[in-house]
Amino acid sequence: MADDSLRPLRQTFAVWISQLLKEKMSGEFVKELHELQEIKDMLAENIDSWFAEHEKKGLEKGLQQGLQQGWEKGVQQGLQQGEMNGEMRALKLMLCRRFGVIPSEIETKIGQASAQQIENWLLATMNAERLSDVFAEQ
Repeated sequence: MADDSLRPLRQTFAVWISQLLKEKMSGEFVKELHELQEIKDMLAENIDSWFAEHEKKGLEKGLQQGLQQGWEKGVQQGLQQGEMNGEMRALKLMLCRRFGVIPSEIETKIGQASAQQIENWLLATMNAERLSDVFAEQ
């Protein structure tokens, strides 16, 4: 049997805990409790569902952030690829204009090149006298 001299302290503590739970549970119904046993019973009854709900909210927030980051990365990659395709097209057009039909091995080389290499070839095309000058090792 519990010491009756501590009953007021236990009740005060129980009321304090129930008020704290009301504040922290942001709108979820928590009735005011006056006994520690009531708090123990209420927690045993609700704690699993509270954890599950907060875990679900955390997962939803994480998923939303992941989708946003993935979308942004996808857009960035798409823009970079579009820029690269545009530079390759410009290089091919310039080469055709200056030197005529582009041999298939040069088309393949252009298709496998880095963005920096495409830029170097674009610049080299402006001053090259022959197609081979554009692709000469520098």
